[in-house]
Amino acid sequence: MAVELFFFFPFSKGFPPFRLQPLMAALLLDEELEVLQSIYLDELSVIQKSPSEAALEIRCSPSREEECFVTITVSIILTAAPPAFRVSDSFGLDAREVKQIEKCMKDVVLTSDPGEAICFSAIESAKERLEALNSAASCQVAFWVRACA
Repeated sequence: MAVELFFFFPFSKGFPPFRLQPLMAALLLDEELEVLQSIYLDELSVIQKSPSEAALEIRCSPSREEECFVTITVSIILTAAPPAFRVSDSFGLDAREVKQIEKCMKDVVLTSDPGEAICFSAIESAKERLEALNSAASCQVAFWVRACA
């Protein structure tokens, strides 16, 4: 759902209203970007930014303070439309697991209501999935070490 605001000038009788949609989209984009930067600090990189679009990358790893066996880099395209997510790099995951993480993020976008923090929710959903995969990977590493000993 696109946000469209109109401003009527009293002297614009008979003329179409001045559209503020591009301005509002740029303000919302800047606000979303500022919030994400304040939450993810060093993990977030702004790759490209224009008034109507931003390309971001965020390095995600499990939230828990334990050994990390899996990580991903998520590429995000922010526009006036719902954001697009793609896992652009991964460590310790196979293609099936990467697709599962991408599906988790797309499901967040599809089930979110307008005005919700979609990017934050999708990233946190990916981190939760990484925690589960990290636990499974640590079990596999422990099993492998025991088998080789």
